[in-house]
Amino acid sequence: MKTIYYPKNSKGNPYVSTVYNAIEDAGYEVYDLPDLKKGYKFAKSIEIINLNWFDSIAGCGMIKAIALLFRQMLRIIYYKLMGMKIIYTLHNRQAHDTKFPRINKCLMRFLSKKADKIVVLCNYSKRILSDFLTDEEIEEKVTVIYLPNYIDVYPNVKNEINELPQSDDRFKILFFGYIRPYKNIEIILEVAEQLKEKKIDIVLAGRPYNDVYKEEILSFCKDELNIFPCLRFIKDEEVTTFFDWADVVVLPLSLKSSLNSSSAILAFSMKCTVISPLVGTLMDIPNQEDLFTYKYKDESFHSQALLEEINHAYNVWQKDSKKIKEMGENLYNYVKNNNSYEQTLKRYKELYDELV
Repeated sequence: MKTIYYPKNSKGNPYVSTVYNAIEDAGYEVYDLPDLKKGYKFAKSIEIINLNWFDSIAGCGMIKAIALLFRQMLRIIYYKLMGMKIIYTLHNRQAHDTKFPRINKCLMRFLSKKADKIVVLCNYSKRILSDFLTDEEIEEKVTVIYLPNYIDVYPNVKNEINELPQSDDRFKILFFGYIRPYKNIEIILEVAEQLKEKKIDIVLAGRPYNDVYKEEILSFCKDELNIFPCLRFIKDEEVTTFFDWADVVVLPLSLKSSLNSSSAILAFSMKCTVISPLVGTLMDIPNQEDLFTYKYKDESFHSQALLEEINHAYNVWQKDSKKIKEMGENLYNYVKNNNSYEQTLKRYKELYDELV
């Protein structure tokens, strides 16, 4: 049976490849959205179309944003006319870095109404959808399929990485991932100024989205702040070494847009706990004591909330460094079972079988 999963290919994002592999293993042929250009006959043969980040309108001006809104709406109408069942996968509260949240919300509402099923990656997403759907519609349409873990995705090899400071008597904090403004690197740099007297090392590992942003970050990385920038593409064979180095992973996500966190699941898959705002992904962790989470009223309070939670984690590490490792082990065991490939396959098979 023919289906479409969009995007089928996404470099550097194992979530995409894991999910479409699961759909294929569930017994479905999986094509990409551009394959619809093959013509009317092919389009009519597609039973299910699963759309990820289809609600994202960002990085453009007002006129283009409105044009994108109508283009996406027309696409959905076309898919419905072709007889396709639509799965809308909800990833974020709103598109990261969007200048036009009202346009974004308009598209999210349209997708929510038109979709046959909605996949959410955490239970809190249902609260977000309540802005667009009735309780009855949510009950009928929504399926929770948790983010898959990343255990065994990256090679389990040790590499010498010169950017990593080597000291056993310091608390090691890692930021890891593609570096974009919504990930709030600036807040880490701001907080670091107030941590410079403590035995803390902070590594920023990942490629900034452009060279100008990279230079801005580097200008803040003074030696006395104990911040170690590794602002480059991280090879797959280096990933494990970074997480083995870390005591905790810091994720100062923006609550304005962030709802889920693949970065948190990656950290758990590498046996690390996280310091992070309490986003939906983390709300689903049964034992909250294994996490260092915080809330804040608005972005002006974010740095203070992050500072307090880093100090909390630091105090736990000072009293018993093994406790931090145990927290990471507990989280690893949880995602190993609840977020396994087998569970992902089972959940998608049940969803797709229900639609056909």
